[in-house]
Amino acid sequence: MILYQTADGVIKKISQKELKVLVNQIANGLKASGVAAGDFIAIYMPMNPESIAIYLAGIKAGNPVVTIADSFTPNEIAIRLKITKPKILFTQDYLHRAGKSLPLFEKVLLANPPKVVVLKSCDLPIQKRKQDCYFNDFLSENISFKSLPQDPDDFINILFSSGTTGEPKAIPWTHCTPIKSASDGFYHHNIKNKDVVCWPTNLGWMMGPWLVFASLINKATIALYHGSPMDSAFGKFIQEAGVTMLGVVPSIVRQWKNSRCMEAYDWSCYQLLQLYR
Repeated sequence: MILYQTADGVIKKISQKELKVLVNQIANGLKASGVAAGDFIAIYMPMNPESIAIYLAGIKAGNPVVTIADSFTPNEIAIRLKITKPKILFTQDYLHRAGKSLPLFEKVLLANPPKVVVLKSCDLPIQKRKQDCYFNDFLSENISFKSLPQDPDDFINILFSSGTTGEPKAIPWTHCTPIKSASDGFYHHNIKNKDVVCWPTNLGWMMGPWLVFASLINKATIALYHGSPMDSAFGKFIQEAGVTMLGVVPSIVRQWKNSRCMEAYDWSCYQLLQLYR
């Protein structure tokens, strides 16, 4: 299951069955768009239920997913698209952070992408090209899809190094990687089926795909926050969502400590506070 917060602060949930239906609609949409098995697709989106469904649909349909962090510049996007040559790129119209609406789709267009499928998040306008479409129009009405059989060493995901010391290097994940992620989550993090796991991240960083596999394969719930984890609103979400396991970087905890913004909240339901660098 996925718990997620909407832009207006309401916490909603997507059941395993509802997620499967959405994944199948996307997978059928890929086939209807002429994306063949083995073709790459790309995701440049925040971590939300739709991006997770797109990611799982690509795996199910035999389309390795190129995951690009939503903070990257048009040049950084273009380099990753040049290396992988995806047939379709999924993005969102705007990224909403700290009261601002940042134009994701506009950045994508500067990277000369292939066909773009745009998830609409607000009423602000965008200028689509002829080949682009909205996410809801891309979805198939067919809610059944048979997973494509593949070999264990076939790629499911192409991640990238940060590129801070030169051109970014492609890091392929195979069908064995979800098993490793799930076993690490079970044996090293003690993730169980009643846990609610929150880890502020993105599919463009390895912790994003790891969170998907480590949580869902172990029957835990993923909790997704809409916004920055740096202020008290994040603490309220953690409390109301009943998060039992939280992953953060030290800089976030440092900000909490300096601002004392989390002192009003009861986090006694935690089993574990994970710090990663």
